[in-house]
Amino acid sequence: MTMNIRLSCFVLIGCFQCPMVFAQPATQDEINDLLIDHTYSLSGKIFYRKFAKYWILHGSTTKENLVVTEENAMGSASLLSVFVNRTKVFEVKTTPTNIYKNAAWKYAVARVSNHLKDSELNNLLVRVKK
Repeated sequence: MTMNIRLSCFVLIGCFQCPMVFAQPATQDEINDLLIDHTYSLSGKIFYRKFAKYWILHGSTTKENLVVTEENAMGSASLLSVFVNRTKVFEVKTTPTNIYKNAAWKYAVARVSNHLKDSELNNLLVRVKK
């Protein structure tokens, strides 16, 4: 019994003295490529799920964070917005009955993709001018 305890203690102490092979550098960037859901109604959740699925199928990856939000509108309508790093890129007013009819998530993915391409192009132009 004593031998097992000593061996266990040695293993624990030995592990603490080992260098951390998988340690991250101290200056690590923020988490990138997040898709955050701030919706609460059925139509908002449907829009978010369809948008996320289409975004992934579209093969879009970015260093930016995307947030899908929802606000109440008149009656049973909802105002759904997509933000890219706190900049509103897409907004649509929808109801539970027309969420499937207009396929707004496809337009949202296209708008966000175009916005990201434009911002990357602007960043490249700024670097060239410097």
